[in-house]
Amino acid sequence: RRVLRSYLMADAPLYTSTRERRRQTDLADFYALLKASEAVEKAYARGAVSAADYETACSQLMAQFRASEAALTGDGTIASTEAFFAQWRVDCPRARDRLLRVGAPATHLQKGDAVDAARVAECVQHFITAMDAL
Repeated sequence: RRVLRSYLMADAPLYTSTRERRRQTDLADFYALLKASEAVEKAYARGAVSAADYETACSQLMAQFRASEAALTGDGTIASTEAFFAQWRVDCPRARDRLLRVGAPATHLQKGDAVDAARVAECVQHFITAMDAL
């Protein structure tokens, strides 16, 4: 009984070689990037961080994500980020949306909306002027 108990309490090695250790570390870092991105998105949505701090943190996380994703897919550790989400059951919908679908901080999108609105207003102004001239 005592032998069985000590066997059950023994540490289980996650890796047996340096290569496996590096792989596990890379996967853990990738997971941490996803979780950090999710936390930054939640904080920004709640108004807990300023737009400038959010943009800085989000841009840095996105750059790190792209580099890590390229390394992991390049060496065959993961097939894709979507496959990683499915395999490890990662529940980070905001990070998935920001990193995989949108690809830019929310503050960039808001700036783009203002520029687009100004362009639309300018086009309408020119259209009305042209109609008046006719």
